[in-house]
Amino acid sequence: YHIYSMYETLRIRKIENLLDLKKPVENLKFNEYEEISNTLKDSIYKKGKNYLKERSQRKNTDINEKMAYETSKIGNLSLNKLKIQQKKQKYVVVFCHHWYDFPHCYGMKNFSNFVDWTMTTYELAKRNPNISWIFRPHPCEDWYGGFFLKDLIKDTPSHIKILEGRVA
Repeated sequence: YHIYSMYETLRIRKIENLLDLKKPVENLKFNEYEEISNTLKDSIYKKGKNYLKERSQRKNTDINEKMAYETSKIGNLSLNKLKIQQKKQKYVVVFCHHWYDFPHCYGMKNFSNFVDWTMTTYELAKRNPNISWIFRPHPCEDWYGGFFLKDLIKDTPSHIKILEGRVA
C-alpha cells in the first residue's frame, strides 16, 4: 500500500504490481476517458473548471494554494525589482519545490528527494556560467519555517542568485 496525502486528503493506494509504481497517483488514462459518455466528460470538464477558478481565487483551504495564488504579488519576480543586474545572456529561474509538500502524513521527515533534486540542479548550474541562474524558494517556505533554501545553498558563484523569502 502506498500512503500519501494530496489536496488535504490522506490517500491509500493498493500497489498490485510493479507497473503501479510507475504512476503512484491515481489518474484516468486517455483511452479510458475516451470511452466514457459525453455527459460524464462534460461533468468532469465543469468540475475541473470550477476547481481551477476556486483555486485561482484562493478559496481553497489548502495553505500552499492560498499562498501560491496571492494576487497582490503579481509581477514581483522581475530582474529590476530583485536588483539583479541584467546581462546579455540567458536566465534560468529554478522554482524550488515545497519542502513539506509530500507526504504530510509521514510527519514531514522524508523529503531528501527534494533536497537531492535541488542540489543536483545547483551543481549543474555551477558548471554552466554562461547562464544566469536564479533559485527561488517556494512561497510557503517562510510560513513553515525550519528549513530554508538559503541555508541549503551558500557561497554561490556570481552567476547564481538565491532569493530569500516571499518574493513572488
